Amino acid sequence: MLAALAVLVLLRPLVFETYTVPSRSMSPTLSPGDRIVVTKNGELERGDLVVFVADEAFYDQHPDRGTLQRIGDFLGIRPNERVYVKRVIGLPGERLTVDEAGTLRIDDVVVQEPYLAPGVLASTTPLRIRVPRGGTS
Repeated sequence: MLAALAVLVLLRPLVFETYTVPSRSMSPTLSPGDRIVVTKNGELERGDLVVFVADEAFYDQHPDRGTLQRIGDFLGIRPNERVYVKRVIGLPGERLTVDEAGTLRIDDVVVQEPYLAPGVLASTTPLRIRVPRGGTS
């Protein structure tokens, strides 16, 4: 039992992370308070769920972490971290559009999104973007 725990403690920061789902934005797939395990390696595919930290993604902030916060990071305990869970829709080089009716198209092909709750649109704001090579959207 101790050997298994030791392996888990050593592998966790290198291979996977655990998170708590913060909001209803991924409903009905995930609910607030759900705990998820996220692998850190592998290629992303359309439909995959990804987790990212808002401070780093949106605000280009990398807060200085004290010793207790680094220990919490290692153990997967991050009480003040703003985390987002989202689904990969666009892949590198693809052109994504959402029209006024909320219909998603990838390279001019309508995409059905069965994971959305009934009545939920891809977006309420029309958009037109191209996913940069080397990235996902």
